[in-house]
Amino acid sequence: MNNRSRNFHRKAITFVEMLMVVSLLALTSIAVSNSLINGLKIWSRTQELVIEEDIAVLLDKMSQELRNAFNFSQISFEGKETRIKFATIVRTPADAGQSSDEYIPQVGQVEYYFDALVQKLYRRQSNYSLALKNKFFPERLMLSSVKSLKFYYFYQDEEGKLVETNGDVLPSAVRADLEFFDNQGGQKFVSRFIYVPTGI
Repeated sequence: MNNRSRNFHRKAITFVEMLMVVSLLALTSIAVSNSLINGLKIWSRTQELVIEEDIAVLLDKMSQELRNAFNFSQISFEGKETRIKFATIVRTPADAGQSSDEYIPQVGQVEYYFDALVQKLYRRQSNYSLALKNKFFPERLMLSSVKSLKFYYFYQDEEGKLVETNGDVLPSAVRADLEFFDNQGGQKFVSRFIYVPTGI
């Protein structure tokens, strides 16, 4: 065997060495893909929990504002199937003449409404002076990926039973039924029954 063929055999990769390299690459790619898949599952589950937390916070805020709602001759209550507007205590920027960077509690109005075309739920509010003109501060997006939102209104009859009514006057209770989409495109449903102490 001459020197050239000896050098060739020393530099060449054997079939066994090539199989080992391919096996190591396969194991590494499997480990990386499993880590990626598990990470995506964890992220998806976290996002789902975030959506449910956002809904819980929204319903808690709505409940608190409705419990503080009251009848006020200058600010009318309006209850529709996908919209509710009522007088309550709000925290808004101070009026001109007061310190402009302060938020103060005052009588005002709040409105929640569902836009079925874009499947989003909005909230807007106004202070006393804007409420008298039936105007609002800019709306705020509260939830997206909402399939439906329906409000139901109840009053207490003489026997103390809750009876469903229209939304012409501030009711004794409001029920909000909310259907939304999770991250996998599935539908979930949540309902909240809210008593209004100053309602009829």
